[in-house]
Amino acid sequence: RAEDLLLEDLEDELIEERRRAKRRLNHRQQLLAVIEAVDLPKLEALYHQSLALYPLSVAINELWQPVILTLEAKWAAQPDDLVRRTFEAFLRSQVGIRLHYANQATRGPLILLSAMPDDPGPLWVLMSALMASEQGYRVQLFDHSLALEDLAQAVSRLHSSMVLLSSGQRECDNYIRVALPKAAEALGVPIGVCGEVARLRENDLRD
Repeated sequence: RAEDLLLEDLEDELIEERRRAKRRLNHRQQLLAVIEAVDLPKLEALYHQSLALYPLSVAINELWQPVILTLEAKWAAQPDDLVRRTFEAFLRSQVGIRLHYANQATRGPLILLSAMPDDPGPLWVLMSALMASEQGYRVQLFDHSLALEDLAQAVSRLHSSMVLLSSGQRECDNYIRVALPKAAEALGVPIGVCGEVARLRENDLRD
Protein backbone atom coordinates (compact mmCIF):
# COMPACT_ATOMS: atom_id res chain seq x y z
CA ARG A 1 0.00 0.00 0.00
CA ALA A 2 1.06 3.59 -0.70
CA GLU A 3 0.67 4.56 2.98
CA ASP A 4 2.95 1.70 4.09
CA LEU A 5 5.59 2.65 1.53
CA LEU A 6 5.43 6.28 2.67
CA LEU A 7 5.85 5.22 6.30
CA GLU A 8 8.82 3.04 5.39
CA ASP A 9 10.43 5.94 3.51
CA LEU A 10 9.90 8.25 6.49
CA GLU A 11 11.38 5.68 8.87
CA ASP A 12 14.40 5.23 6.59
CA GLU A 13 14.90 9.01 6.46
CA LEU A 14 14.66 9.21 10.25
CA ILE A 15 17.21 6.45 10.70
CA GLU A 16 19.57 8.10 8.23
CA GLU A 17 19.18 11.50 9.93
CA ARG A 18 20.00 9.92 13.29
CA ARG A 19 23.12 8.41 11.75
CA ARG A 20 24.14 11.78 10.32
CA ALA A 21 23.51 13.48 13.68
CA LYS A 22 25.63 10.83 15.42
CA ARG A 23 28.45 11.32 12.92
CA ARG A 24 28.34 15.09 13.44
CA LEU A 25 28.36 14.64 17.22
CA ASN A 26 31.36 12.33 16.94
CA HIS A 27 33.13 14.85 14.70
CA ARG A 28 32.48 17.66 17.21
CA GLN A 29 33.85 15.53 20.05
CA GLN A 30 36.98 14.77 18.04
CA LEU A 31 37.46 18.46 17.23
CA LEU A 32 37.14 19.46 20.88
CA ALA A 33 39.61 16.78 21.94
CA VAL A 34 42.34 17.73 19.44
CA ILE A 35 41.86 21.48 20.00
CA GLU A 36 42.22 21.09 23.76
CA ALA A 37 45.17 18.74 23.27
CA VAL A 38 46.80 21.36 21.00
CA ASP A 39 47.29 18.59 18.43
CA LEU A 40 47.70 20.69 15.28
CA PRO A 41 48.34 17.86 12.75
CA LYS A 42 45.13 16.08 13.81
CA LEU A 43 43.25 19.37 13.92
CA GLU A 44 44.30 20.17 10.36
CA ALA A 45 43.20 16.70 9.22
CA LEU A 46 39.79 17.11 10.90
CA TYR A 47 39.39 20.62 9.48
CA HIS A 48 39.92 19.44 5.92
CA GLN A 49 37.80 16.36 6.55
CA SER A 50 34.88 18.52 7.71
CA LEU A 51 35.04 20.61 4.54
CA ALA A 52 35.26 17.49 2.38
CA LEU A 53 32.39 15.62 4.07
CA TYR A 54 29.85 18.42 4.43
CA PRO A 55 28.63 21.50 2.58
CA LEU A 56 30.36 24.51 4.11
CA SER A 57 27.16 25.82 5.74
CA VAL A 58 26.65 22.45 7.48
CA ALA A 59 30.31 22.26 8.54
CA ILE A 60 30.08 25.72 10.10
CA ASN A 61 26.59 25.51 11.64
CA GLU A 62 26.71 21.89 12.82
CA LEU A 63 30.41 21.45 13.64
CA TRP A 64 32.54 24.55 14.05
CA GLN A 65 30.11 26.99 15.65
CA PRO A 66 28.92 24.49 18.31
CA VAL A 67 32.56 23.67 19.05
CA ILE A 68 33.42 27.37 19.41
CA LEU A 69 30.43 27.92 21.72
CA THR A 70 31.50 24.99 23.89
CA LEU A 71 35.09 26.22 24.06
CA GLU A 72 34.10 29.80 24.87
CA ALA A 73 31.87 28.58 27.71
CA LYS A 74 34.79 26.57 29.09
CA TRP A 75 37.20 29.47 28.71
CA ALA A 76 34.76 31.81 30.48
CA ALA A 77 34.77 29.46 33.48
CA GLN A 78 38.47 28.54 33.28
CA PRO A 79 40.65 30.54 30.87
CA ASP A 80 43.15 28.60 28.76
CA ASP A 81 45.13 31.14 26.79
CA LEU A 82 47.40 28.56 25.14
CA VAL A 83 44.52 26.59 23.66
CA ARG A 84 42.60 29.71 22.62
CA ARG A 85 45.53 31.45 20.92
CA THR A 86 46.75 28.28 19.22
CA PHE A 87 43.28 27.54 17.87
CA GLU A 88 42.84 31.15 16.74
CA ALA A 89 46.18 31.12 14.93
CA PHE A 90 45.31 27.83 13.24
CA LEU A 91 41.94 29.05 11.98
CA ARG A 92 43.33 32.44 10.96
CA SER A 93 45.91 30.67 8.80
CA GLN A 94 43.49 28.17 7.23
CA VAL A 95 40.74 30.67 6.56
CA GLY A 96 43.25 33.24 5.30
CA ILE A 97 44.56 30.82 2.68
CA ARG A 98 41.04 29.91 1.60
CA LEU A 99 40.00 33.57 1.33
CA HIS A 100 43.11 34.48 -0.66
CA TYR A 101 42.33 31.99 -3.42
CA ALA A 102 38.56 32.54 -3.27
CA ASN A 103 39.00 36.32 -3.63
CA GLN A 104 41.14 35.78 -6.71
CA ALA A 105 38.66 33.36 -8.25
CA THR A 106 35.51 35.49 -7.96
CA ARG A 107 34.43 38.88 -9.26
CA GLY A 108 31.66 39.19 -6.65
CA PRO A 109 31.05 42.34 -4.58
CA LEU A 110 33.59 43.16 -1.88
CA ILE A 111 32.46 42.84 1.74
CA LEU A 112 34.32 44.61 4.52
CA LEU A 113 34.16 42.27 7.53
CA SER A 114 35.21 43.42 10.98
CA ALA A 115 34.95 42.12 14.53
CA MET A 116 32.95 44.08 17.11
CA PRO A 117 34.66 45.71 20.12
CA ASP A 118 33.80 43.13 22.81
CA ASP A 119 34.79 40.06 20.79
CA PRO A 120 37.89 38.64 22.52
CA GLY A 121 39.31 36.96 19.42
CA PRO A 122 38.83 36.28 15.72
CA LEU A 123 36.94 32.96 15.85
CA TRP A 124 33.48 34.30 14.98
CA VAL A 125 34.66 36.76 12.38
CA LEU A 126 36.60 33.95 10.69
CA MET A 127 33.47 31.78 10.54
CA SER A 128 31.56 34.73 9.08
CA ALA A 129 34.31 35.25 6.49
CA LEU A 130 34.01 31.63 5.35
CA MET A 131 30.25 31.92 4.95
CA ALA A 132 30.48 35.20 3.04
CA SER A 133 33.12 33.80 0.73
CA GLU A 134 31.00 30.72 0.08
CA GLN A 135 28.17 33.03 -1.05
CA GLY A 136 30.41 34.42 -3.80
CA TYR A 137 31.60 37.62 -2.12
CA ARG A 138 35.16 38.85 -2.00
CA VAL A 139 36.06 39.41 1.64
CA GLN A 140 38.31 42.07 3.14
CA LEU A 141 38.82 40.72 6.64
CA PHE A 142 39.73 42.66 9.77
CA ASP A 143 40.03 40.19 12.63
CA HIS A 144 40.21 43.06 15.14
CA SER A 145 37.53 45.67 15.66
CA LEU A 146 37.45 48.58 13.25
CA ALA A 147 36.05 51.72 14.90
CA LEU A 148 32.57 52.62 13.63
CA GLU A 149 33.69 56.16 12.84
CA ASP A 150 36.34 54.73 10.48
CA LEU A 151 33.90 52.58 8.49
CA ALA A 152 32.96 55.24 5.94
CA GLN A 153 36.60 55.90 5.04
CA ALA A 154 37.34 52.17 4.84
CA VAL A 155 34.35 51.60 2.55
CA SER A 156 35.43 54.47 0.31
CA ARG A 157 39.09 53.51 0.06
CA LEU A 158 38.50 49.77 -0.35
CA HIS A 159 35.48 50.22 -2.68
CA SER A 160 33.40 47.92 -0.51
CA SER A 161 29.77 47.14 -1.38
CA MET A 162 28.75 46.12 2.14
CA VAL A 163 29.93 46.04 5.74
CA LEU A 164 29.50 43.02 8.02
CA LEU A 165 30.22 43.22 11.75
CA SER A 166 30.67 39.98 13.66
CA SER A 167 30.89 38.97 17.32
CA GLY A 168 30.44 36.00 19.58
CA GLN A 169 29.47 38.33 22.45
CA ARG A 170 26.33 40.24 23.35
CA GLU A 171 28.12 43.61 22.95
CA CYS A 172 27.18 46.62 25.07
CA ASP A 173 23.77 48.29 24.84
CA ASN A 174 25.11 51.65 23.67
CA TYR A 175 27.04 50.06 20.82
CA ILE A 176 24.05 48.03 19.57
CA ARG A 177 21.24 50.50 20.21
CA VAL A 178 22.92 53.87 19.58
CA ALA A 179 26.33 53.78 17.89
CA LEU A 180 25.54 51.05 15.35
CA PRO A 181 22.27 52.57 14.02
CA LYS A 182 24.01 55.96 13.80
CA ALA A 183 26.86 54.44 11.77
CA ALA A 184 24.40 52.61 9.53
CA GLU A 185 22.65 55.88 8.70
CA ALA A 186 25.96 57.55 7.79
CA LEU A 187 27.21 54.75 5.51
CA GLY A 188 26.38 54.72 1.83
CA VAL A 189 26.32 50.91 1.74
CA PRO A 190 24.33 48.24 3.65
CA ILE A 191 25.62 47.18 7.06
CA GLY A 192 24.88 43.76 8.54
CA VAL A 193 25.49 41.93 11.81
CA CYS A 194 26.50 38.26 12.00
CA GLY A 195 27.89 35.73 14.43
CA GLU A 196 26.40 34.79 17.79
CA VAL A 197 25.57 38.45 18.49
CA ALA A 198 22.88 38.31 15.80
CA ARG A 199 21.01 35.70 17.88
CA LEU A 200 21.73 37.31 21.25
CA ARG A 201 20.57 40.74 20.03
CA GLU A 202 17.84 39.64 17.65
CA ASN A 203 15.15 41.92 19.12
CA ASP A 204 17.40 44.99 19.26
CA LEU A 205 18.61 44.48 15.71
CA ARG A 206 15.08 43.98 14.42
CA ASP A 207 14.08 47.34 15.88
